[in-house]
Amino acid sequence: MDATSYISRQNAPYQLQKIGNDDLYIVDVTAVNGLTAIGTHNLVAIPKGKTLKRAQAIILTAAASAGAATAKFAIGANAVTGDIALANLVAGNVIDILPGATGIPAYAAAAAIDLNLVIGTAAMTAFKFALLVETVDMSEVLNNG
Repeated sequence: MDATSYISRQNAPYQLQKIGNDDLYIVDVTAVNGLTAIGTHNLVAIPKGKTLKRAQAIILTAAASAGAATAKFAIGANAVTGDIALANLVAGNVIDILPGATGIPAYAAAAAIDLNLVIGTAAMTAFKFALLVETVDMSEVLNNG
């Protein structure tokens, strides 16, 4: 079915770039007490009214572990990457956190949602990355479209 005639473009009062945010965070798991442990760790809250457009982890310092630690990223309880082995968490690698994920709550319509790091199997002894988070202020679009 061709639905193009039923779908209307929303005109934002600003260019999309002006209603979007690009934020960059440096995450060093050894610098935060407890962040090296197995479990789910909240990294960033996507504020109410915003949708997560894109997220990437740019590895700065390779992950290390006394065991076979893995990492994955999740929005709330919903995994958006599979388990990532230590061999793939090396300096210079880029992890696309939303690689075509569908059916996940990336729009914080009613309340903030968390972008999480999930460490599995064993604790990390090193891991540092830049976290690039791009959001769009949907409330701005919906209220002024």
